[in-house]
Amino acid sequence: MSITAVIVGGLAFLASFDFNHRDKDQIVGIVLLGVVSIVLGSISLYQKKPGQTLSVIALVLAGLGLLICFGNLP
Repeated sequence: MSITAVIVGGLAFLASFDFNHRDKDQIVGIVLLGVVSIVLGSISLYQKKPGQTLSVIALVLAGLGLLICFGNLP
């Protein structure tokens, strides 16, 4: 589950670097990817399974992606 969280969090992070004007669909997609990554990473940390480092990386990537996305809103 932590690997999935890292992949989805990385997608949210990379998608947030589009500095052109975004439409609602792009914003919803980035937020959805970030929230899914945060949920999966949190569940993986809570269950104390191997891969806790990956879960922390996923949480950081998703958080940064959401912050960048919300910071660039018009």
